[in-house]
Amino acid sequence: PPLLGGDMSKSQFDDFDNIQELDKNKDWTMNFAPLFAGDVKYKNGKTWLIFPDLKECEIAKKEWKGQRYREATFTTIEAVTEFCQGEGSYDAPWGASFVSGVSKLMGSKGDVQEDEESDAGLLGDRTSLDQLVLGENAPASLALVIQPGNGGPVEDWVNCEKIHEGSPNSVMIIINGALDKVRGG
Repeated sequence: PPLLGGDMSKSQFDDFDNIQELDKNKDWTMNFAPLFAGDVKYKNGKTWLIFPDLKECEIAKKEWKGQRYREATFTTIEAVTEFCQGEGSYDAPWGASFVSGVSKLMGSKGDVQEDEESDAGLLGDRTSLDQLVLGENAPASLALVIQPGNGGPVEDWVNCEKIHEGSPNSVMIIINGALDKVRGG
């Protein structure tokens, strides 16, 4: 993959943005994940594709259609953190917290069940998340975390640690998380 190393790797002088880099890492991961689908251990949603945010999850699910990709569980760092550690355990970046609050204020109660929160969808479509169900697709056999904290919030790293602590027997692979930028850990 061009953004993960070698002659085509991005340096501090290259002129492309984090969105282009995230798209390449997402595409690489989407091609990588089905390689495990032949093993029953990784089938039926036991391979989790963990995106940095809801919008990235939504985009990936729209772009990568087909049964071979639906073998995996599409989710986010936030959803997995809350699943593994409990409601309220996700450390949200301040920008995402602000937009989430605005999105909830703008949401319409008209199409929402009484026990659900309203949401205008500013951060993405919540229906793009696959449900995490203990004993079915959880815990994960393989968790592929796509580009946490690279050009983004340090909270992604805190939440990845929480995910690992909440599911220590799952194999977690970080896809281009800029590990070279993380200090002292």
